Amino acid sequence: MMEKTEHKTPSQPRATGMDGVELFNTSCSMCRKKKTLTEGEYHCKFCGVMCENCSAKHQKTPKQTGHWAQQIKRIRQELTTNPTFNSIKKCEIHPSRHIKGYCLDHGELYCNDCVRDRHFDCPLESVEVMSQDVSRETHMIDARNELVDLKRRSKIASKAKNEEIAHMQKQSEKFEVHLRKLRDKLNVIFDDMVKSVLQDRDVFVKAEEKLITKNISECSDLATVLETASTNLDSAFRSGSKPEMWISLKKLERVVTHYDEMVTKIENEKSKVAFEFVSNSHLQGLLEDPENIGKLKITSSRLYGNELTVNDNKIEVKPTRKSKATLPGTKTGIQQDPWKIQRVDTKANGMLPKITALSTNEVSMNTPTTNFRANSRNRVATSSRHDYGGGDKISGPVFGPIKNVKVTYIGRKEIFYPSDTELTCVTGSTFLPNGRLVLIDNHNKNLKLLSGEFELLSSIVLEERPWNITHCYKSVVAVSFPYDNSVDLIATGQDMQIEGKIKTDRSCQGLAYHKTEKWLYIACGKGTDAQIQAYSLEGYLRKVIIAKPGVLIEPLYMTMSDDCTKLFISDVDNGIIGFNTKSGDLISQYKDHRIKRYWDLTVDSDGRLYVVTTEPDSIFVLMGEHNGQLLTEFRAGNKPCSLSYSPIIKSLIVTRWKVEDLEVLRFV
Repeated sequence: MMEKTEHKTPSQPRATGMDGVELFNTSCSMCRKKKTLTEGEYHCKFCGVMCENCSAKHQKTPKQTGHWAQQIKRIRQELTTNPTFNSIKKCEIHPSRHIKGYCLDHGELYCNDCVRDRHFDCPLESVEVMSQDVSRETHMIDARNELVDLKRRSKIASKAKNEEIAHMQKQSEKFEVHLRKLRDKLNVIFDDMVKSVLQDRDVFVKAEEKLITKNISECSDLATVLETASTNLDSAFRSGSKPEMWISLKKLERVVTHYDEMVTKIENEKSKVAFEFVSNSHLQGLLEDPENIGKLKITSSRLYGNELTVNDNKIEVKPTRKSKATLPGTKTGIQQDPWKIQRVDTKANGMLPKITALSTNEVSMNTPTTNFRANSRNRVATSSRHDYGGGDKISGPVFGPIKNVKVTYIGRKEIFYPSDTELTCVTGSTFLPNGRLVLIDNHNKNLKLLSGEFELLSSIVLEERPWNITHCYKSVVAVSFPYDNSVDLIATGQDMQIEGKIKTDRSCQGLAYHKTEKWLYIACGKGTDAQIQAYSLEGYLRKVIIAKPGVLIEPLYMTMSDDCTKLFISDVDNGIIGFNTKSGDLISQYKDHRIKRYWDLTVDSDGRLYVVTTEPDSIFVLMGEHNGQLLTEFRAGNKPCSLSYSPIIKSLIVTRWKVEDLEVLRFV
């Protein structure tokens, strides 16, 4: 297709040509000389990018004899902008183009330019096919309700933040009055003290108000986006055109999904500020140093996660509360079926040393012989087995940057409810993006959804005893059932429902979700049958990672790094094992002589790995190359069961075996 419009060269490469050369402009260079624009398909390192017609004429002239043209490889362009709804038929990424259809892999609308940049190898459907079932009555009402609800919540959140500022100012004024009364009683001696304390107060108020004002600004900006979306939605449904209505619904769905997490986060960030003057019990200090007469105590859930005492611009945090604790230590508690997967034997020598760089001397790929469904999109499940040799220690932070990490004990929250027939045993927990906590109770066979304040919102009874849980997308979580060889996908909320089920060929324990591939990684089996299987959420087997004998013995828990490049597995007796999710290569193994049993593990926002252990009953943090440090030790009592990290409240949540509550440890 030829156009006489000027071609603008992108800032990112769109394809690679001969010898891996990055191509920023993929239009035919020969056609451009004729002042026409044609999309290129082939690349010659001497002649540049060529379309199919020009490539056919290539090498036919004496000047081009010996040239070789190779088909270019497209590079998928990632989206970097927020979803908008500025028009109905036009593409939001390429405003000059019209919407042509819908990408089934990415769940996105596309135009011709989108196909070239992002969806060139994806299964696509036209707008006419996808919009056949659009209903003016049903879909319009649902879409309108979603939009109205988001606008209402955004407005309420903005108003609440203004009220927080007003309340903080009122508390600040009362605090100042209180201080001035004390100054009047003690006259001139308190003048210097009041000046110092109020200076600290003003610094805090300014910083706190800045954070709240940012939330207000975000809500104000969102109001404009939502108003535009509302206008275009009305216009689309007034037109009566099914394609326009369907496109509007899809665009609105992306807008609502994207901004819902932002509004939810603003709603959960409730700032409760209180000012209190703490008197110094040693009055003798007043005669020696008037600044020691007292200090400012600030209670805030936004800027500071603890109660802080501020004096001379120094912050003193209350000392960490230490305790001791043990996890259930049965090794035979998980059943498995004697299924086998065809594997290629390799010659591996000895155990893997602690944190070593490993070379893949022999890699074999084959199709598993289990009874899984074939993929309708021609993706083949692969099984990889590697022969590992010794090597040097890995350079760079495998487990995230080294930092002096400390936690403080916040308190306990009861999770035993009247519907529970036995003492709770939470063997798995995970946080949703909106700050809610999801727990699975192995003894009572149920799933519980808790609010950000750890209050029960809803629950669902499960048919089998669950073991582990992980968040997949939106409010959907995956729950493993080792005795049933299955994983359930459950949509959490006030009305919980099971959206799908994945069946495996052996017992399944640990779970981790790959956000980029959209695959669920499952730790299956134990002993010689232990392996990592990756499934699509539709239940298709996509990948199998089979480690060298002795690396995986009894894998119980898994977690994924934020960039989804590293998969960490907690093997109850063999330590923490790390795999590269793309190649399946073993990249690390951490085993400490002080630790006998390894259980649940989680990763914080910076990539540091936390693992709960028994014998000793504690939490260890892994940083840098192999720097394992004791984070905290539990007090005597029941053994710990699960561990999860909340990036919103910057805390670790720990549950124990057969107890009625959970424990909160906050980072200092």
